[in-house]
Amino acid sequence: MISKHISEKEATKSITALRLGIDNTPNSTHRNNMVLLAEKVFEPLREWVGGAIKINSFYRSPELNEAIGGSKTSQHCKGQAIDIDDIYGHK
Repeated sequence: MISKHISEKEATKSITALRLGIDNTPNSTHRNNMVLLAEKVFEPLREWVGGAIKINSFYRSPELNEAIGGSKTSQHCKGQAIDIDDIYGHK
């Protein structure tokens, strides 16, 4: 587990990686960054929202990031960025 509400599978899931056979496994530094981000930002936000938050993208290996046309300096490649969605549709 990356945090109480984020599994490693959820944090590294990518349809593009599966389709292209790209390994999207973070190294220990990336994983440590992911744990810190999840504990300091995601979990407090989830508590404030009062429920689930959909993760669209968390860790991306450099190869996956390139395949999707991501920025060459993307923090996703370091485990330091997380894209989320409001699944409740709050306005």
